[in-house]
Amino acid sequence: MTSRVFFQQGRHRDSAVAFRDVIALRPGLSTAHRHLGDALAIQGALTEAALSYRQAIKLDSCQPNTHNNLGNILLQSGKLDEAVECYRIVLDLHPSHVKARNNLSIALLQQCKFEQAAAYC
Repeated sequence: MTSRVFFQQGRHRDSAVAFRDVIALRPGLSTAHRHLGDALAIQGALTEAALSYRQAIKLDSCQPNTHNNLGNILLQSGKLDEAVECYRIVLDLHPSHVKARNNLSIALLQQCKFEQAAAYC
């Protein structure tokens, strides 16, 4: 089975192992790092997930979902300024990215920046 199939079946530990195997063979494959981050995030391994997303961004900085997913990890970790920065990058890449607009609004609300948050609702 492939790493994505494991992920789709909810076998996130197996998926993470498989994505690590892919990365060992092709360390420059940004999507493998992003998908590893997804599998780790679902398992609650936020620090490791953030590292995987950062590596994916280092390899390909034009993937809005990777920035958004990193923002989500940072938001969950209480790193609001960094999360806001990630969501703004997404919106620079794709201004109509609905999830990033919503997530940015949530992060701004948590910072008590109500007027700014309202602009993204």
